[in-house]
Amino acid sequence: MKNRKVAVLANLKASKQRGVKSEAMLLAAEKTFGDDAESNDVKVELINPPTNAKIGEKLYFEGFVLDEYPSKLKSKAWQEIQKHLKTTSSGQAAYVTDEGGECLLKSINEASDSAFAETLRNAIIR
Repeated sequence: MKNRKVAVLANLKASKQRGVKSEAMLLAAEKTFGDDAESNDVKVELINPPTNAKIGEKLYFEGFVLDEYPSKLKSKAWQEIQKHLKTTSSGQAAYVTDEGGECLLKSINEASDSAFAETLRNAIIR
């Protein structure tokens, strides 16, 4: 991960991960391949921020722009949001609404492309 840009969720409530205090989480796409439980192959890859995003720039899901920095999310709130996070058929990171609409993860820059997974399409994001 050295010298690599990643998308980070930074407004989670701090928790201990393997005995170390964690105050952020990397976003990653995950997809399972295979037909049965014994032959399943799970592939995970980090979500890349928009290519034109600056380091430390705030990302948002289209339609959910906030003027202020969001408050810390509790675990239950994050679990509810996470159920809606997917990569699209073209690999873009998106929040998928109950109606099936896709709100892409972008930077504040108006000419922004969206955050994406290199190869995983129609995958869940954790």
